[in-house]
Amino acid sequence: MPEKEQRILLQDAYEVNKHAETLPEMKLTLAMRKGMERGKMREKRRFYFWSTGTVMALAAALLIINYSIGSLAHREEPAPKQTAGIPSQSALDPYRSTYLKGLASAMDRGLVKPIAESVEQKGYRVEVDGAVTDGRMAYVLFGVRNQTDKEVINADVSLELGGVEAPSKGASVELAGSNSNIISANGANHFIYTVPLNPSVQYTKDAKFHVTLTETSNEALMSSSNKYRTAFDISFELDPGMFKDKERVLRPDRTLTVDGQQVRVTQVIYTPLHTYVDLDYDQANGKQVFRLLSPVLIGKVGDEVEKLYYPKWYSRDNSEALTEGTDAMLMYGSGQEYAEYDSIRLKTEGTAAVDKDQLQIVIDLKKKQIVEAPDDRFTLISYTRTAGPGEVLIHRELENAYAGESLSLSLDDSFTDADGNVHKRQSPEGYSQGGHSWSNKKDTMGDDYDYNFGKDAVNYPQPLTIKVKQIWMPIQDTQAVELLK
Repeated sequence: MPEKEQRILLQDAYEVNKHAETLPEMKLTLAMRKGMERGKMREKRRFYFWSTGTVMALAAALLIINYSIGSLAHREEPAPKQTAGIPSQSALDPYRSTYLKGLASAMDRGLVKPIAESVEQKGYRVEVDGAVTDGRMAYVLFGVRNQTDKEVINADVSLELGGVEAPSKGASVELAGSNSNIISANGANHFIYTVPLNPSVQYTKDAKFHVTLTETSNEALMSSSNKYRTAFDISFELDPGMFKDKERVLRPDRTLTVDGQQVRVTQVIYTPLHTYVDLDYDQANGKQVFRLLSPVLIGKVGDEVEKLYYPKWYSRDNSEALTEGTDAMLMYGSGQEYAEYDSIRLKTEGTAAVDKDQLQIVIDLKKKQIVEAPDDRFTLISYTRTAGPGEVLIHRELENAYAGESLSLSLDDSFTDADGNVHKRQSPEGYSQGGHSWSNKKDTMGDDYDYNFGKDAVNYPQPLTIKVKQIWMPIQDTQAVELLK
């Protein structure tokens, strides 16, 4: 099967289950949700894993969907005709309530390009109403009208620029003016596709937007027949350099020292859409840096001060949109007076970081005891279901947590026994009980993380060691670095 058809959804049941902590609902689209940023402003929220049975059924359905999507490219029937409408700013009205700060501001300033290109077939109409990009982030505003008696959802969405597909890693389909990703029978819905662009690729303005709709019945999800799925390709122009003359690029090469860790600020890019800050963590750091706490970008024009808050974080784990050699990118909204700034400063309240030699959890499975962990807040708790002989449910709570910014616990997929033999993690033997929760009011957070060593692991040489990929351990240390003065 070609790589494109496997891109987003082609995962086995275990892989889907493993990553489900980042998806608040069972959805076939890539991160079809209101967005982590919006959710973190709520009082409390929990993400639950899917049940194993459901995951296996869904994974099987996704395999079938992708196989049939691939075969659509070889169908004999002619491609449906694309229709051009009259581009209008009023067509963007359904999207103006978006919480995506950079996009909302761009629409208010008339920077989003109206498109009005559509394709209609089999009772469905997909229309690209508008799009905008600054070369590092692209947004496509599109609506779907369903004139059939079957509800559908977006099963696959992607964007090509100049024949080069934008990375799906880090992309998402956001809701616009609706609380559901479903396009109901004889109904309509609007969406925003947001995708980071690879800064090392020279994209051109010839854009092609792809959407595949699928019916939501069990029969449709499990069937290999293309009759349940409909693919659309819509072409239009979207110039990655549309704001090139309005950019302001700084390469300060300044170092922020926080909790003794060196974080180098290599580049700051201001555009009318967003502001980007590229960070590089010094390899000599004794700690693994995961985040900066509440980083604020402060610009000054004379006595006037403009502050940008709450950036979206991109790292190698969740995006291909990083400049080569950088470890993280902060994406803020756009400053209004950035072209005039005579002083720019990055300020943080601390860091989330852990000693590199403490990034492991050691468990004696026979005794059901934690022998070693990054801190003393780890415990093993009981499942609400019957647990397999190799299963453990790891629990951790934290106060003074910078809860709204917190990251969930993530562990490696392999572990090592006391003799140094490496083994693979197994799928849960029942429904998974892991989750990440937080309360902004109490400033607390908690992780439940289930891990299955396998039914034979109790006979392995004990204890068993798992590497920690990600953990939230905030350390307060207010620091700032001047990027321009």
